[in-house]
Amino acid sequence: MGKFKKIDTSIEGVYVIEPTVFGDNRGYFMETYSKEDFEEIGLNYNFVQDNQSKSKKGVLRGLHFQKENTQAKLVRCIKGEVFDVAVDLRPGSKTYGKWEGVILTEENKKMFMIPRGFAHGFLVLSDEAEFAYKCDDVYNHEAEGGLKYNDPDVAIKWPMEGLKVEEILKEATSVSKKPITVKTRKGFNDNITTAVEVAKLCEKYGVAMITIHGRTREQYYSGKADLDIIKAVKEAVSIPVIGNGDIVDIESAKRMFEYTNCDGIMIARGAQGNPWIFKSILEGKEYIPSNNERLKIILKHIEYALKNEENKKQAVLKMRKHIAWYLKGIKNSSYIKDKINREEDIEEVKKILIDFLTENQA
Repeated sequence: MGKFKKIDTSIEGVYVIEPTVFGDNRGYFMETYSKEDFEEIGLNYNFVQDNQSKSKKGVLRGLHFQKENTQAKLVRCIKGEVFDVAVDLRPGSKTYGKWEGVILTEENKKMFMIPRGFAHGFLVLSDEAEFAYKCDDVYNHEAEGGLKYNDPDVAIKWPMEGLKVEEILKEATSVSKKPITVKTRKGFNDNITTAVEVAKLCEKYGVAMITIHGRTREQYYSGKADLDIIKAVKEAVSIPVIGNGDIVDIESAKRMFEYTNCDGIMIARGAQGNPWIFKSILEGKEYIPSNNERLKIILKHIEYALKNEENKKQAVLKMRKHIAWYLKGIKNSSYIKDKINREEDIEEVKKILIDFLTENQA
């Protein structure tokens, strides 16, 4: 038995290579390349350059190729997990434009043999990954070319954030007796946008409604929500689409509806300290609550916090930011917020609020 096993793929010349691993309680040993052993399995390459990279989860490198000094590559993942892809760009090839993908991990120790004439790229599925590969020609910056990761003619099925989205949706909708709704973001980052694909899967498996937040996971709450992705989802599916992100007043709600044609909106941070935003949007006129109304809502919120938090001190600490949001924009509220932030007794907090908002009726 040889040291390396060559496994055919759907594309001629592209192979998955499995090395022989010798392991015991101390660890393991394996050869990752041997010119003689590779020639025994029909792989005749003269590698001249080794490269290594480290990337975080969600990073998509590629798809790269060289128009001159074309390179054959032997690639492997030495830490973490990646989804590795090769796209056939060989003129006259019967599989021209077709792609092949394989999961490479530090555990499975598989390698991917990609001949010359291919575009190559990979998506990191683990928290981070270290990737190493051999090339049979040197890097030539002047000859560098690129293929877009989501080229519609190639249609690579990239794993979405390492999650088995389709399997989850299929299982959830098959066992639930109630309607299933889904909320997702634009994608992992601007290079990996998955919202449209996820929405289509939701529709396929009978999800009743989908909400799209117009930011990526990488953005978190920074930057601006992308209304174009919500619009694209709405145009791609027939199930109700809810728009989410940057809805803070009547105007932003109107813009979301008119630009994306979404069926509804979801408001999150825009309601922090301003639960009256819903009334304003529904009636089309900004509603400004009296300080007495603010006081009633804050006291009610405090009671909810005390009911759901065993430790009263923790309830006080958590309420500080909410109280600050409720008091935003009220004259002389900075002094009161500072006073509350130094108070640990919830009854004293209530007294401070009652005194301040009663004396400053709007």
